[in-house]
Amino acid sequence: MGFLPTIIMKTPGGYQVYFVLDKPVFITAKSNFKAIEIAKKVSNQLRKSLGETLRVDTKCNHFGIFRFPQKSNIVFFEKSYLCNFATLINWSMKKEDSPKKTKMKLVKSFKQVDEPWFNLLLNESDIKGEKGTMGRNNVVLTLSLAMYASGRSKENCLYNLTEFNYRLENPLSDNELERTVNSAYSGKYKGASKAFITTLCTEWVNRDLKSSDLFSTTGWYKFAKPREERVRSHYEEWVEDLEQLINDKTNVNQPFLRIKRQELIDRLGIANSSLTALFKRLKATNKINVQTIRGRNGGVILALVKNILINQIKNHHKQAKKALQEYLGINLDTLKNVNQSKNDYQEITLDTG
Repeated sequence: MGFLPTIIMKTPGGYQVYFVLDKPVFITAKSNFKAIEIAKKVSNQLRKSLGETLRVDTKCNHFGIFRFPQKSNIVFFEKSYLCNFATLINWSMKKEDSPKKTKMKLVKSFKQVDEPWFNLLLNESDIKGEKGTMGRNNVVLTLSLAMYASGRSKENCLYNLTEFNYRLENPLSDNELERTVNSAYSGKYKGASKAFITTLCTEWVNRDLKSSDLFSTTGWYKFAKPREERVRSHYEEWVEDLEQLINDKTNVNQPFLRIKRQELIDRLGIANSSLTALFKRLKATNKINVQTIRGRNGGVILALVKNILINQIKNHHKQAKKALQEYLGINLDTLKNVNQSKNDYQEITLDTG
């Protein structure tokens, strides 16, 4: 790669590699915390490059808890091997722009609706929407994406999936079905995910199904990865969706939204485990407040932090005004009226004799 790590450490689960910067990178609100996003991109590129020849954990947290270096676990250390952040950024950009090698065979004329899996899912009626599982919402979204990628019209898709939905023992509401189809045709996705298709078919059709039973041997579309599979941007997109949902349902006077976890999973089109990871990331951003309530009548309480702060300021102002009025024994609004009408008074001279 043109540079070496500063420290290599041995742990019970493998090796950890440290690239120590020669100078700290300062993170400021003024730059909208841009350095964090840049550091993540560099981190992703480091993992990819190391992963070309080594087995690398590409999904680990960028800024998580790390093992502290000690004499007992350091297997390599060279204090002069420091990295310049600007150099790392340039290296990362060049790697990103370099031609991508792929062994995937592209079949431009092939349509996802012609794959065996499509009819297997479309004709299955025993699909539920259970908590913690990929159920009917995911199936509807996947089938819709396949039709979208295959050039079917939204009207045709909605017609076919309405029939499919009515065959389910526990169907979605018409509004939820239409919302999911609209999401598939929003342009955010390019096509159905092969990993999702495999999971859904083995979950609801037959656990013994193999890849050869689901997919044609002639090839597979190389789509831009759907949000569920992307490492770089899917969390940011889910955060945007979450912000939009909170904005639609709350305001400064009523900043809190209470919602069932499963309803939130369905609305965002997100897996349960991904939602948990998203909540952990949100705690560090101080942008969206998340409170989880356990129990039968539990759920999630969401709010934009800015709305909470504005609401608190307004309430404190009202409380302070009320306390001052009680102390003075007057209505402060009358003082405002007096100030506005001061030009109505005449100046007079008193004769004191």
